[in-house]
Amino acid sequence: SIVMFFLINAVIALEGILLASRDLQFLSLTYVANTVINFTVLAAVKYTGQATVTRAWSVLTMFYLLRLVQFVSRLVYKRLRDASLYRAAVQAKAPAEVVVASAGTGQG
Repeated sequence: SIVMFFLINAVIALEGILLASRDLQFLSLTYVANTVINFTVLAAVKYTGQATVTRAWSVLTMFYLLRLVQFVSRLVYKRLRDASLYRAAVQAKAPAEVVVASAGTGQG
């Protein structure tokens, strides 16, 4: 369906961003976890006697939704962490800049 088309492409794009940022440990862990989760859910669907094509597509959709949430969460976390580190670095430099600026004006 068209929803799956956009969902899969969004996940692939986010995965590419994480690969480009070399977040390989996070990706490796999510690949293993998602594989175990997906296999377990598919096995449960099969053994409960509810194995239909529609059910399989539902599991696949949930798999991609899980990956979407994981990747977006990771990117937001990294963005907030980097912004926090940047603010801390700027605040740490601020007193030194004030001293240097006041030394040049004869104040302080």
